[in-house]
Amino acid sequence: MILILLLSVIVVLFVWNYYVHYGSRKGRLINRIPGPAPVFPIGGNVLEYQQSHGKCTSLIQALWKLLRYETDFYYPIVKIWCFFVPVVSIRHPDDLKIVLSPMKHLEKSAIYDILLSWFNTGLLTSAGDKWHARRKILTPAFHFNILRQFVDILIEEGEQMTKSLKDGKGAVEEDLIPFLSEYTLNAICGKLLRFVCPYICAFRSVLTPI
Repeated sequence: MILILLLSVIVVLFVWNYYVHYGSRKGRLINRIPGPAPVFPIGGNVLEYQQSHGKCTSLIQALWKLLRYETDFYYPIVKIWCFFVPVVSIRHPDDLKIVLSPMKHLEKSAIYDILLSWFNTGLLTSAGDKWHARRKILTPAFHFNILRQFVDILIEEGEQMTKSLKDGKGAVEEDLIPFLSEYTLNAICGKLLRFVCPYICAFRSVLTPI
């Protein structure tokens, strides 16, 4: 009985996989996009992800490296399959403009639903007209002219960062992310926002567990 049930589940999965990939309109359109062939029928390219994860320290890093490799190889657009879910990555600015310009393409993916109970429908999770209206309000805050008054501060922090690298006495920084993060945080909190060092230290200690 258990064997029959397992075989039935496998058959259903294969039939559903065939429908998603080749029977549905969405699957047929996605398959026109270049990308690596699925490693095995149901899982798609998940095995490639697992192989990348073996060489990385985190799941996010593994996924990033896999997408980076595939997008470099199939530039400017690539698709991969994660079980029954297609993931499409585009990198060319002209393609991004076509996708992001129409309002109908601004719907967030299902993964953003996790954040709804926390953020509700704010700028991060909203879509369509509501997102456009909220983003339009914030647009002046992101204008590059605002940064002109902070040029001296950014130059000062850049010089201090360069001095710290030179004072390393030949030591090579293998991972620059923590090093750059420290000086970026110092430039933003310590100078631009006028927060003192204890706040920066407390802020960093809070983010470390996350």
